[in-house]
Amino acid sequence: MAVAGRMSDLTPDASPAHRFGAALRSWRIRRELSQQGLADIVFQSAQTVAKVERAQRWPSRELAETCDKVLAAGGELEALWPPVRAQQLAADGRRRVAGREHRTTGSAASDGDLYK
Repeated sequence: MAVAGRMSDLTPDASPAHRFGAALRSWRIRRELSQQGLADIVFQSAQTVAKVERAQRWPSRELAETCDKVLAAGGELEALWPPVRAQQLAADGRRRVAGREHRTTGSAASDGDLYK
């Protein structure tokens, strides 16, 4: 079964999370799996897989390791995870600062945004 994928809607050079998402999608497509198919194997929802591929949700270390093994990615996904975690920690720090600013100035970005 061939799985269609639009690589053009990904921007792997935008950030570590985007790079991870593009690599995940590439390996998933090479293995001819749908998002739901991969989700079933790694015990996640298809929505989670889709959001990680689009860099709209942070992948956990466990997800990176499991997908790497399931997709036989040769360590590529595992190697891409530490920069994603660093990006997440930096974003979390910016959110904490924005929250403090909100309490003192009354303005801050929405907490639902992945990137601030």
